Amino acid sequence: MMEPQRDPGSAEGNPTSLLGGDGRLRPLLESLPLAAALIAPDGRFELLNHRFFDAFGYTLEDLPDLATWWLRAYPSERCREEARRSWASAVDAAACDGSEARWRESRFVSKDGVLHAVEMSAARVGRETLVLLRDLTGRPAAGDEARLDDLRVRSALNIALRETTTLQELLDFALNEIVVVSRSKLGYIYFYDETTQLFTLHAWSRDTMAACSIPRPQTTYQLDQTGVWGEAVRQRRPVIVNDFTAPNALKRGYPEGHAPLSRFMTVPVIQGDRIVAVAGLANKATEYSEMDVRQLSLLMESIWLVAERRRAEDERDRMAATLRDAARRKDEFLAMLGHELRNPLAPIGNAAQTLRLLGHSDPRAKKSAGDHRAPGVPPQPPRRRSPGRVAHRARDDLAAQ
Repeated sequence: MMEPQRDPGSAEGNPTSLLGGDGRLRPLLESLPLAAALIAPDGRFELLNHRFFDAFGYTLEDLPDLATWWLRAYPSERCREEARRSWASAVDAAACDGSEARWRESRFVSKDGVLHAVEMSAARVGRETLVLLRDLTGRPAAGDEARLDDLRVRSALNIALRETTTLQELLDFALNEIVVVSRSKLGYIYFYDETTQLFTLHAWSRDTMAACSIPRPQTTYQLDQTGVWGEAVRQRRPVIVNDFTAPNALKRGYPEGHAPLSRFMTVPVIQGDRIVAVAGLANKATEYSEMDVRQLSLLMESIWLVAERRRAEDERDRMAATLRDAARRKDEFLAMLGHELRNPLAPIGNAAQTLRLLGHSDPRAKKSAGDHRAPGVPPQPPRRRSPGRVAHRARDDLAAQ
């Protein structure tokens, strides 16, 4: 496997680790159809996904680091040294052209002692090294499906690591990746609400927008307004139409100015028992097949995980902004209240103090000034009450509510 750059950090203590902090790659790596291993900069294995365990039997306890891997997977010293030289050659070649390290085929021993023929590739992902392994034991050489698996895995990683500022930007990028992997011309992603049976458009591919000349395209649809593209929800399964020009009872036509379609495929995205989205592709040069359905379904599952995380982050940021705005408004209100309280209390307090100092003989003035002494009781020194103190007390009482 690719020798990582040495670094004393750990997944738990290193905030740049893809499995420390938010752990954003863990669900994606666990959902991959290939065995995957993530290696820290210091050579420790941070993750072996469940397909790695299913195929080869090793766990993190069995393989704490690369040194242990080489010893257990290649018990023969001669085979071990040959494997390390071959892999080092692949890594050097990748370093020269900036690509990933690919080793067409290797043979190593699984935990139960069985010799496996595998294809391996490795790439830097942040500071870690991601290694993907395809078990070729007892199988014919990898063909189109294996190539598409590779493309889909790379696309899923690209989407997961893509730095975007909005959910819309993320979905636009993801849809472009889908179109490239499927070799289609057009594509879309709609979110779907089973309660209201409403489709909401979230992404159109660039070529779809370029080919569509409808002045104001509709972006929301009720299920009963849809034609064949709504069948993914009605039938709760993928739908393929490889001759869109042929008569089809499910089609309802499309509006003038819509991009012309020759072939079409759509799949539902199901979370639990609910359909949450649909994705559609069109105008592939060759016919769509069950392999295309599988690739699109798996890629959309990965995209949905990333989109949900993005939506949660956006909601967290929105709530934080709301709380900051509420705190700002409260501070502004208290500042205004303190100002309003100080202004009327100041002249009242000054007038009362003046009356006391003048010793006015009018009983009504004395009463207004607050002189309520019984006859014969000597006057008390005047108590000065700061208007500002009164205002602060009032403001503090309000703030405590």
